[in-house]
Amino acid sequence: MGSEAAGPRRVTVPTLQILAVLLADPLRTDWFGLEVSRQTGLGSGTVTQVMYRLEEWGWVASQWEDRDVATSQGRPRRRFYRMTGEGNQQARALVRKRFPGLLRLNPEA
Repeated sequence: MGSEAAGPRRVTVPTLQILAVLLADPLRTDWFGLEVSRQTGLGSGTVTQVMYRLEEWGWVASQWEDRDVATSQGRPRRRFYRMTGEGNQQARALVRKRFPGLLRLNPEA
């Protein structure tokens, strides 16, 4: 495992923006880059790099969409992301630490 496998040493504003989107629906299993980009206003390259970093930390897991589904809809396959249990806990702790009292997160999610 790399040095960042245990989690972040520093967290960028784009990372916090993406975490906010993921934490809004932490049980969702079909987040994909373009949708996250649209919701955050971040470029697709930025989203891709942040998602890669979150996956390295173990905060998200990913899998490729079924090729037949994408083909039937006339588009490239999507890489779907979902928060892991560890990621959900760590992201919530990070947001609480960085922004105490600012966000009220659903404790059951």
